[in-house]
Amino acid sequence: MIASILAGPVWGIYMFFLPDFLDKRYHIPLEQVGWWTAVFYFIAASAAWPADGWPQLIGRGWSINAARKLSLLLCAVSVVPVFLAPYVPSIWLTVLIIGIAGSAHQGWSANLFSFVSDTMPGAVSSVVGWAVSFPTSRAL
Repeated sequence: MIASILAGPVWGIYMFFLPDFLDKRYHIPLEQVGWWTAVFYFIAASAAWPADGWPQLIGRGWSINAARKLSLLLCAVSVVPVFLAPYVPSIWLTVLIIGIAGSAHQGWSANLFSFVSDTMPGAVSSVVGWAVSFPTSRAL
């Protein structure tokens, strides 16, 4: 639940501050900001690769717990380069870096919800409902 509360608001930051960041960083017209924001959403939606990685690990003999935790770790590490986004000279690279971070966030969220079902199968709705009901985790 703590992980959900801490990670949930991050998606709101991506949604609301990315267009403003692109405008301030690259001084581009509103129409182009919208296009680049759409590219971000496309990358974030289509490239949530760590969320799909754990079934292959289970097929290789890993436990569900270990495979899920490795997927969560890969997602967490994949977000780190987002700190470089303000310093790269190319808008393509900026959107790519932020898009990969967004996709890792999506993978983290998917794995986190599935982690609850793996570890507490009888209490999934209670645990997930409790985590999502907190005001800071509304963006999940």
